[in-house]
Amino acid sequence: MDIAAHATLASQMQVKQQSSLQLMDKAMDQGERQIDLLDEMQKGDAAAKQVQQAAEPGKGGNIDVTV
Repeated sequence: MDIAAHATLASQMQVKQQSSLQLMDKAMDQGERQIDLLDEMQKGDAAAKQVQQAAEPGKGGNIDVTV
């Protein structure tokens, strides 16, 4: 293998590695955004429950059980 072919191959391998790392970084960022969104949604559900409990404090506080 001559020097020019070796240099071209090394350059192509470097570009491939860099693109793979960038793609993995984007995938990780997307995963973090999804986790943040889920956290926000759960906080919103808790806030909605608090508002509902404040509006109707007598509901859901007790469970009637008969055996």
